[in-house]
Amino acid sequence: MKPKQIVSKLRDNKEIPEKYIPPKQQIALFSSTTRKKLVKTYLENNKESVENFIKEHAWEKIEDERNIVCLYANTNPDNFLLIITSKALMTNIIQQNSSQGYSFFHLDATYKLLLNGFMLLTIGTENQNHQFRFIGCAISSHEDTLAYQTFLTQIKDNLKKHFNFDWKPHFGVSDAAESLNSAMQNVFGEMDHIRCFFTSSKQFGTKFFDGKFSRKESF
Repeated sequence: MKPKQIVSKLRDNKEIPEKYIPPKQQIALFSSTTRKKLVKTYLENNKESVENFIKEHAWEKIEDERNIVCLYANTNPDNFLLIITSKALMTNIIQQNSSQGYSFFHLDATYKLLLNGFMLLTIGTENQNHQFRFIGCAISSHEDTLAYQTFLTQIKDNLKKHFNFDWKPHFGVSDAAESLNSAMQNVFGEMDHIRCFFTSSKQFGTKFFDGKFSRKESF
């Protein structure tokens, strides 16, 4: 949860007087400090510990479908890529396709969550109520076509191998990065690449209202 959401929850709870509710900046600092402590406590952040983690979370060793599974790992620091998900999360693709008759995904990346400067790739889909359903993530030293392509390929291949499901998404939603579009086309062939609302609004200065698309006027 974001600091703003935490403050709102505390206020909605009404068990804590307003004067004792910490400001957003204090909550953000506390969250950041706590996250760093947890990382330091539970992850040694060296090659040996990462390789042990990968071995312990190989597909064949995981019985609980909710536990983390490593689909792929390249521990070379110059080209690092670690793809993780769970057996339960991967079925979100199958369930979404079965319920709606077509398949799509959201693909994005951020540098804001990891302390070592690597990027985090994330992929998910939605159910019929437009609720986000997480599929998996990857830690990568590079934001390039190869990283995205390997990410998508591993999910696709493991869906076929373990669930006998041919993943053929109709479209993918992402920002305007060419590496994303190239990876989608390389893995799935001709499929629609839809830019997310934020990217479209930022680039074209547009807004949506009453279900219609219109040029931005003034705010």
